[in-house]
Amino acid sequence: MFDVAAVGVAFANLLDPFTIIMLVAGILLGLVIGILPGLGPPIAIALALPFTFYMEAVPSLILLLAIYNAAIYGGSISAIAVGIPGTGAAIATVMDGHAMYKQGRGGEALGLSLTGSIIGGLVSVVCLTFIAPVLAQVAIKFGPREFLAISIFGLVVVVRVAGANLFKGLLVGGLGIFLTTWGLDELNGAERYTFGTYHLYEGIPLVPFLVGIFAVSEVLIGAEKALQRIDFDKTSLTVKIPGLKTLSKLKGNLARSSLLGTVIGIIPGEGAAVGAFFAYSEEKR
Repeated sequence: MFDVAAVGVAFANLLDPFTIIMLVAGILLGLVIGILPGLGPPIAIALALPFTFYMEAVPSLILLLAIYNAAIYGGSISAIAVGIPGTGAAIATVMDGHAMYKQGRGGEALGLSLTGSIIGGLVSVVCLTFIAPVLAQVAIKFGPREFLAISIFGLVVVVRVAGANLFKGLLVGGLGIFLTTWGLDELNGAERYTFGTYHLYEGIPLVPFLVGIFAVSEVLIGAEKALQRIDFDKTSLTVKIPGLKTLSKLKGNLARSSLLGTVIGIIPGEGAAVGAFFAYSEEKR
C-alpha cells in the first residue's frame, strides 16, 4: 500500500548534503564506466560497493542506484558516437543513434536518448511507488511456462526486427539459441562447448560478446576510412535537448516505450537490454 509518510521521509533524506554528494558522485562514476564498452553497471557497482560499508543505508543506496542508472545511459553515448554499445541496454541505440551521428545529428541523438532515459526512469519509479506490492505478486508467479513464452516472443521480435531479411533474422536467431547452450548444464552439470576452460562454465558473457561484435566491425570500417577526411563540425556531440514540439510528436513513443520497459523490467530474469529491444521492435513496427 502507498505510504505518504514514507515518501515524505525519503524526500527529506534526499535533501541531506552528503546524500546529494553521493548522488552526484554516483552519476559521474556511472557515466564514465557506462561509456567504456565492456564494463557496465556491474563493474561500476563492484568498484563502489566497498565504500558503502562505512556509510549509512540511505546514501549507500542512492550512490549505487545513481551509478546503475547513469551507467545504463552512459552506454548509449559510446553506442551513438562510435557504434559500440557500452551496455547491453544500448544495443538498440546503435541501430539508429549511430546512423544519426553519421548524419551530423549526434547531439540530437544524445539528447533524445537522455530525455527518453529520464522519462522512462520516472515512469518506472512512479509505478514502483504505487503498485510495487501488486507487481511483486505477479513477478513471483512466473514459472517455466511463462519464461518459455517470453523466449519464443523474443525470437518473434528478432524476426520482426529483421524485416525483409527474414532468412538472416532466422539465421541469427538460431545462432543465438545455439550460443546459449554453451556452459554447464543446469540439470546435470555436464560441460557443453567449454573447451576445457572454466571461463565458459556460465556461458558466454553477453556484454563482452556484443562489444566484440560491434567493436570489430567498427574497427574494420574505421580502418577502411582511415585516410578519408572527417568533418568534425557535422559530427558534434554537444547534447541537444529536444524541445516541447519534438516531445509532443514523440509522446506516444515515449509512453509506449516507458510502459513496455516497466513491464519487462518487472519480469524476473529480464532486464534493460530486453526491454530496450522489445520497445525498439514495437516502434519500428
